[in-house]
Amino acid sequence: MLLQAVWSFLSVFVTRGIFLFAVVYLVNRTVAGVPARTRHVMWFAVLCSLLLLPAVRTIIPSVAVQGTGAHQVESAAGVFLAPFSFSARIESALTAWAPEVGVTLDAPRLFPVLLGLVVVYLGGVLYCGVRALSGALVLGALLARTPSSVRLERVANALSGRLGILNRVSVLLDPKVVVPFTCGVRHARIVVPASAESWPFRRIRAVLVHELWHVKRRDALYNHLSYALCSLLWFFPPAWIARRFMRRDAEICCDRRVLADGIKGTEYASAILHVVAARRGAPLRGTQALLGSRAWIAERIARILRPPKEVSRRAAAVVACLLVLLLGSMVSFREAKKPAAGPLRVLFVGDTLGTYWDAAASIAGISGSLSKTRVAEVRVSNVGFTGLRAHVSAAAATLSCFPDDPSLSGLTLIRQGGWDVVVLQDSPWEPLAEHYEFLSSVTTLATEARRIGAEVILLEPFAPDRGSVVFSGEAGRFGGNPRAMQDRLRRASKEVARRLGIRQARVGDAFEWMTAHAPGVDLYEKDKLHPSRRGAFLLSCVVAAALTGQDARESCWLPREGITPAEADVLRSAAAAVASVTD
Repeated sequence: MLLQAVWSFLSVFVTRGIFLFAVVYLVNRTVAGVPARTRHVMWFAVLCSLLLLPAVRTIIPSVAVQGTGAHQVESAAGVFLAPFSFSARIESALTAWAPEVGVTLDAPRLFPVLLGLVVVYLGGVLYCGVRALSGALVLGALLARTPSSVRLERVANALSGRLGILNRVSVLLDPKVVVPFTCGVRHARIVVPASAESWPFRRIRAVLVHELWHVKRRDALYNHLSYALCSLLWFFPPAWIARRFMRRDAEICCDRRVLADGIKGTEYASAILHVVAARRGAPLRGTQALLGSRAWIAERIARILRPPKEVSRRAAAVVACLLVLLLGSMVSFREAKKPAAGPLRVLFVGDTLGTYWDAAASIAGISGSLSKTRVAEVRVSNVGFTGLRAHVSAAAATLSCFPDDPSLSGLTLIRQGGWDVVVLQDSPWEPLAEHYEFLSSVTTLATEARRIGAEVILLEPFAPDRGSVVFSGEAGRFGGNPRAMQDRLRRASKEVARRLGIRQARVGDAFEWMTAHAPGVDLYEKDKLHPSRRGAFLLSCVVAAALTGQDARESCWLPREGITPAEADVLRSAAAAVASVTD
């Protein structure tokens, strides 16, 4: 489970994170006239969304979109949502690789790998934190020994009053500082070279206006927050690139404000070039980071001398698109149930727990009694107690649950084609004891089913009853009791269905509902593991409701023996109670 969580976290960043970063980058490069302040907000929003992606996507429900087995989009909404569903399919493909690690390595061997990953991640976060702390200590020592300039403070306070800055701003002089910069979140300080007092008034005014706009925009706070976000995502290079673009756009925005204040572009460019010339041989570290590379300085000078036009309408459109993009990147998509164009052909892939008491006939009978949808055929691929992994590992082989009942494996039957719906059912211990095998098997079968255009429904396993051999010996491995085991099965099945974008048939929830509301109805055989006739009928009702999308209580079909009409009504009610939850 820990490996699954780690890989789920990484797969989200590899797909949704890179996709989101690439789209915002292309928008900034191709759409002309977007203001720098808008681009600054966009990059900060990208950083925040990267951190919130895994958490928010587990809260926001999945959205159903129409599609075919080949993942072709069929509707106008599907065309709009195609980029997000495409990245989701890439994520599913990456997810499918993770279980293969679990197949080749057992849990004891995986633990050192996971521990190493955690140590490396925490080491990277610690390094970023130590680096920030050391920088804060150096800056604190510099501010403590740096005197203030009364003359420059008067100019700065006069300008800050005109800009609407209410708090007092200090201007400090330091002989080791070459590049002016602003620091402080609560109490803003502008640090300039000691030679600034001898600068011409126009140069001082240009520099102070630029730095005061950093104060007004609270860029120091945004820089701290962005560095904290990047420290948590230090392993993801697009996060650091987004922070660099964000800081560059902040500089461009302040440059635009300087020009809007009435300062000529040639004078302001001359002031920047004077600082660049004074940077040579600077003793203080970090001057290169403050000014940037030569290419960036040249681009900045060009923007000052020939300011590009900024269009506010385009800014509003870009922000609106960004909000839709951020929401779309956090939404999980699943393939919507296709409307039935004719009689359905259903393939039930499972083991004896799901196909007991002729489940195929029961599912077909119940579905047929629901007038709106007719099931032409329900075929069962049964491999005994081995579950879905046997259907995958013996793809081309003929499996036999009983000597007189040969059955082709589920993967072989799926590849033969012609199915409208494929129902996948696994044993109740497989998702818990062999979760990697479970996820890998469901992923393989679901992928093959979608290639032939079939919808996939994952059957939520039902826990054995009290007294079963499952709860003897290694009871804690499966939760210790039926209720705890069912809770773990529910979470495991829901997670796999969400990641692969498939629907569920909540059979386990229906069994739990019966235990709570009708404890007198026995759902198990004497071994407390296989379903009785009543349990098999309940399973068939849930599957039929998922197939047809209709209320199981509308069915009047009954097996020939073993169930009374009153019991059937209660079982149909249990199926109807859980049929509304399909995610």
